[in-house]
Amino acid sequence: SNSQTIFGVDLYDLTYANIEDFFTQEKEETLYLEFKSYPAQGNHSEKENAVFKTICGLLNSEGGIVIWGAPTENRNADGNTTAEGPLTPFASTLDRDRFINKVSSLIIPLPVGIKVQKLDAQHGNSIFIIEVQKSNLKPHQLQEQK
Repeated sequence: SNSQTIFGVDLYDLTYANIEDFFTQEKEETLYLEFKSYPAQGNHSEKENAVFKTICGLLNSEGGIVIWGAPTENRNADGNTTAEGPLTPFASTLDRDRFINKVSSLIIPLPVGIKVQKLDAQHGNSIFIIEVQKSNLKPHQLQEQK
């Protein structure tokens, strides 16, 4: 699995501390690894839509991992996206099943092979690790929520 390749453990064995440790050194986005930070400013629906667009893109390519709540992204000298440092956990009423249901209702055709792990931080905030398998039902499209 992508989680095994990137983190060395199964998605459902990941802990919040694993992801904190992962970002103690600068990490670069790849075709299989996408970072979505959760800055304090901005609209939650827009941030959610950005994650759903990324999931759709991974379904249409080779699959991969989205870390939602990653540290704030930067561009390095080569123009690549990197992240390092503290995570950006956020309050969410979504649990794993509700998140998958939301993704399933917004992406057509119905995506399969999406796994979600919600990792809880302190103070009721969380991050999401989303593992997306390459789809055999391409192309997928996102119906953006209003």
